[in-house]
Amino acid sequence: MKKLLLSVLVLVGFCIKAQAQQEGFRLGAHAGIPLSDASDVSSAHLGIDASYLYGVTDRLAIGVASGYSTFLGKDDFDGYSFVPVAASLRGGYGDSIFYTADFGYALALTDDAEGGFYIQPKLGWTNSRIDAFVFYKSISADGASLGAVGAGIAYKL
Repeated sequence: MKKLLLSVLVLVGFCIKAQAQQEGFRLGAHAGIPLSDASDVSSAHLGIDASYLYGVTDRLAIGVASGYSTFLGKDDFDGYSFVPVAASLRGGYGDSIFYTADFGYALALTDDAEGGFYIQPKLGWTNSRIDAFVFYKSISADGASLGAVGAGIAYKL
């Protein structure tokens, strides 16, 4: 009986350690180049991200993501700002490669902008403290598509 209990405890410990590599809070920042309709009125894209992930397996986590994204205006245009509210799925390959897909709704903070469907896939490298990634972002609203590609970094809290 003692051997069975010890075996179960060791197995649970390995599962918790494996899931901990994918789960937890992350806070980060990113910068990018506007694409599609955004490139006509915006010179750059900046944002901050926050997420919480819960490990389902050692290679899959689910959670929620939010933050703040802004497309900086060019010429006489002020730009657009959004707060995304999204579900997040994260997978891993090996110990250091990850991929994430955030999808949900982007709430518009700018009076002349509409909120819309939001998606942000990421591909990156991770270690015990940080995630470094490249991303594509798209916000589809009111017949327009605001997009960006870029890079970012997130710290695991």
